[in-house]
Amino acid sequence: MTAALKRVPGVVERRTHRVLLARGCVLNHYQPIVNLRSGEVIGVEALGRLEQDGRVLAPATFLDSFTVPDLDNLLFRSLRLGLAMLAACGATHPKLRLAMNVTPSVLTRDRFSRRFMDVLHEGGIDPGRMTIEILEGDQFLNIERAAAELRVLRGHGVQIALDDVGSAYSSLMRLRELPVDVIKLDQAFVRNMLQQPDDLQFVASMISLANGLRKKLVVEGAETAEIVDALQVLGVDAAQGYAIARPMPVAALRDWLAGHTVVKSTRTPTSLLGVYAAHLMIADAFRVVANQTMSLTLPASIHDPHACTIGRYLDRIGEHETPYGVAHKHFHAAILARETDAAAWDQAAEDFRITLEAAIVRQTGGACGEAVCAPAACGAGVQRRLRAVGSAGLRPDPPGASRPWTGST
Repeated sequence: MTAALKRVPGVVERRTHRVLLARGCVLNHYQPIVNLRSGEVIGVEALGRLEQDGRVLAPATFLDSFTVPDLDNLLFRSLRLGLAMLAACGATHPKLRLAMNVTPSVLTRDRFSRRFMDVLHEGGIDPGRMTIEILEGDQFLNIERAAAELRVLRGHGVQIALDDVGSAYSSLMRLRELPVDVIKLDQAFVRNMLQQPDDLQFVASMISLANGLRKKLVVEGAETAEIVDALQVLGVDAAQGYAIARPMPVAALRDWLAGHTVVKSTRTPTSLLGVYAAHLMIADAFRVVANQTMSLTLPASIHDPHACTIGRYLDRIGEHETPYGVAHKHFHAAILARETDAAAWDQAAEDFRITLEAAIVRQTGGACGEAVCAPAACGAGVQRRLRAVGSAGLRPDPPGASRPWTGST
């Protein structure tokens, strides 16, 4: 995952950090990764930490102290701890995967794949339970060597993920050059969705890309229940983030796994952000059909704005007469006339999207807590839309908005 902004350590701190590493003062925190379709925990990402006098040091404080051999040492110490965790959880979670972050500089060190596999064999862990996450933002000085090492590991059953996709300009090139099984979308595209709902367009595009390349998609930055809801509605494979669970030490992880409730997703929205995601999918589906030489047979209930999943959500919270509820009705009416007046349908679809976006931003107070947000905080486009829609009739979701995700849909 994307690290926080790092403070460059001084000479004494650098020496201290390297001594702690040499002494083995390493521990892992683990962040669960959940399948958004089944609700099952499919893996955990190991995040290495240093321990100093009872205090846990985050990576942002010490990574700049380390040379490449130090990073290699940290990875393998962290790996052994992770394998011990998998072995301890084997009875209750035999399919749990362990994800490890690997920098390109470590990946291309001498005999990396052989050393990695040796440690797996020592720990008695099936390579099929391992995922290596390559940090997309880091420089590859030898892309051919990196690809060769990954192919060896993949041949043994290790899953390969490209991490923080979208955080650098080279994402698409890396997807072409490296043998990747999983795409991990950078949290920068996700965590601010309640202030910038249109970020869901990027996620929807990444789903299409992943499906086209036959890769799995994991979305980072699922920080609120509303964001998880929207990702479920879009059909994202898996996610991790604070709404699911924060990184935690191994003892807390065991308790969390024991208490986790598995609830399958129905892909029915439970928030306005989920409604926004559902509308994007519906509108895109109609546009795809419109670009093909085919006709679309619509159900008889298409004229009824209460019959669709969005309508049922609006019924449940009593919001059909809000601006976004009215825009939803207009959208349904325009669907019936779509083949004769495509422009009117397109405008109705966009009006509903804009009205929803304005309601979501206002509901959360935007980035500034005001009904009309400053352009620098929330974007000039949303500010104009909020002014156009106005504040009349815009009501928040029922109590429980911005709640932690519980796994329910």
